[in-house]
Amino acid sequence: MLAGALALSVLAVLFAARTLLRSSAVTLMAGPQPKGMRGGGRVNSRKSLYSRLILRNMRTDSLRVAVTTVSIMGCCLLLVCGFNLKFAISRVNERQFGQIIRFEGELYYDSAKAADAEEKLRRILDREGLVSLAVKKEDLLFRGDDTISTGTVVVGEAEPLSAFYGMKDYETKEPLTLTDEGVLVSSGFTDYFDLHAGDSFLLYDAGMDQLDVQIAGVFGNYLSHRIFFTPAGYAATMGEASENNCFLVKLGSMSLDELQQQVQDVPGFRSLKDATADRARFDIMSMILNVIIVTLLILAAVMVYFILMNLTMTYIQRKSRELTVMRVNGFSTRECIRYAAWDLVLTTLAGVALGLFFGIRIASWIERMLEGPYAQFVREPDLRTFLFSALITLFFSIVINGYALGTIRKLKLSDING
Repeated sequence: MLAGALALSVLAVLFAARTLLRSSAVTLMAGPQPKGMRGGGRVNSRKSLYSRLILRNMRTDSLRVAVTTVSIMGCCLLLVCGFNLKFAISRVNERQFGQIIRFEGELYYDSAKAADAEEKLRRILDREGLVSLAVKKEDLLFRGDDTISTGTVVVGEAEPLSAFYGMKDYETKEPLTLTDEGVLVSSGFTDYFDLHAGDSFLLYDAGMDQLDVQIAGVFGNYLSHRIFFTPAGYAATMGEASENNCFLVKLGSMSLDELQQQVQDVPGFRSLKDATADRARFDIMSMILNVIIVTLLILAAVMVYFILMNLTMTYIQRKSRELTVMRVNGFSTRECIRYAAWDLVLTTLAGVALGLFFGIRIASWIERMLEGPYAQFVREPDLRTFLFSALITLFFSIVINGYALGTIRKLKLSDING
């Protein structure tokens, strides 16, 4: 009978305390809540407790939070500047040669020396199955405000010319059509002289007479200043008809050397130039930038290591007493690490966001400083810049913070008196 009463008492106690026995230490430490707050149960109490503690930590240790955020931002900012400049320059070749310049060779001749030079060269090009277009090309001086510069004038019929030059509006990216009214000019030209579609500029002819020319449209272009006329537009502006002096040639599988052998003995032949010669220059610049990016990567890693490691280890050390008390009161090691980590996660995310925001602006300013009067970089940000910079910064932060947070597992009860 006594045994039955004892068993009944034990069962009654277990039944009454079953909810408490199933509750975690976090729930038990959260204290009683009004009925209106109990709908979320364990999840809400855990979230409320963690949120309040994390925000309290960040408020009471605002200087460390600010320094940590700034160090993460600096790391991300350096990477954004490096990657953005890399992609801004490497994409010039992708767009300039193939999208804008759609031919490989420029075959120059002088009809004044041989009246039939154009016809003979054309027959050779046709015989070799090469697509070509005869145009007039000349370098002239032009002026915007008080600045004088040089540029290349290209004269050709609108429709045939569009197969050799891809001219799209610099802003809208829509194809532009060359007309007899006004000229199409490259974006580097208008950017350098601060001009826009509808504005006018002064062009100097061979006799150095000033001619007023109106801009009909601005197309995207990254190398040299180019001005496009139709033959009728050129004659109306210059007061004389244009005479072709150059074949734009799509080489296909033929090399420049092979074509050179075919045309060099033609009377009136002047030269054969590689229209894509500047590609090599930008390839070299891109290789140099790869080295710069690696240097920036190492610099960012060293900076974030020494600053972030020191700050995080100091933070864990200062929290060791509190974290040990949490362990004594039933919190698991994982819960203690998660509690300490949330502060670091928020500061890291804030630093990355600020690094991307300010980094792309500083990077754009650096690009403008490096651009010359005859070269323009691709100014649209590349999504890879943001992705690579953010991922690398997060990787650095995870490695360093992960190492520091791992020391929480080694906390001892004796640390309470430390």
